[in-house]
Amino acid sequence: MITADDIVLLINFIGNCKKVEGRTRIQKDICILKYEDKIPFNFDFASNYYGPYSHSLSETIDVLIAADLLTENITTLKTGFKRYDYKLTKAGQKMYAANKNLIEHDFPVLKSKALKLCTLTIADVTTRAKNCSGIPSLDRKKAK
Repeated sequence: MITADDIVLLINFIGNCKKVEGRTRIQKDICILKYEDKIPFNFDFASNYYGPYSHSLSETIDVLIAADLLTENITTLKTGFKRYDYKLTKAGQKMYAANKNLIEHDFPVLKSKALKLCTLTIADVTTRAKNCSGIPSLDRKKAK
């Protein structure tokens, strides 16, 4: 279930990062914040092909896009794969600004943790998300 707290925390995370590059990336970043840094996201994570995945987080992102708080831009990589990047819209930036001081007061580590996560590679955050949550990747061979 999507909660107002999850929306505010997610907006704050994206606002601190300015841009999150990739669906897999945002899943792993939020997983790390929840399990390693104890930020109280209510998203449930389960095993998926690239490590921990939350269907409710994916739904929340879709709601934020539909509410014009978040943009999703598609970048085609050299490999031909598509990457979905996320940024706050003007309305999302207003919400971020309105809640920034409250979030920084209640969760003082969120900003520094978010900024540090933004500098890590996708391989690093995937490994870290698996390790801190105890949720492994699905075995592709067994899943078929």
